[in-house]
Amino acid sequence: MAAIDLYAVNIAETMQGVVAKSVRMNERESEVFFMVAKTSDMSTSSTLLRGTLQLDGAVSAVGALAFLAVGFSPLSDFLGFTEPAFPLIVGVILIAYVVWLFRLTRRREVDRRQAMGAVAINDAWVVISIVLLVINLPPLTLWGKLFVGLIAVVVAAFAIVEFYALRKS
Repeated sequence: MAAIDLYAVNIAETMQGVVAKSVRMNERESEVFFMVAKTSDMSTSSTLLRGTLQLDGAVSAVGALAFLAVGFSPLSDFLGFTEPAFPLIVGVILIAYVVWLFRLTRRREVDRRQAMGAVAINDAWVVISIVLLVINLPPLTLWGKLFVGLIAVVVAAFAIVEFYALRKS
């Protein structure tokens, strides 16, 4: 992975050199070209992005514990999860997501592609939540629908802020 990052930095430096040597480009064209060269770097050290991904991981860890608690308790029936395996599986998947986010944010620079992967996963979570609510599968109670809906709103907020942080960095 470090070799890919080094390669991307070398490409960016080469492109910056080409921009500096170009005598035919006017100032605006070379500025746009430099911006393209700068964004070709596939990693970023943005504190907003790192902080948002870390907070996403922390909130997802709480969500994983909540889903596991629902699966192992009578809350499963109260929320309408007819099969307690469903929240247990979601909890385990969330634990894997938390571990991945933790590893992603522990690096010196956050890989932009993987950060975009977190945005895509969050988007998929929201879409799946909406589909589950619309088709009413599993047949959730009002409290279950509020549980799933509230989580979808929080996840959508993370997706928006992470995408914004990626665009800004």
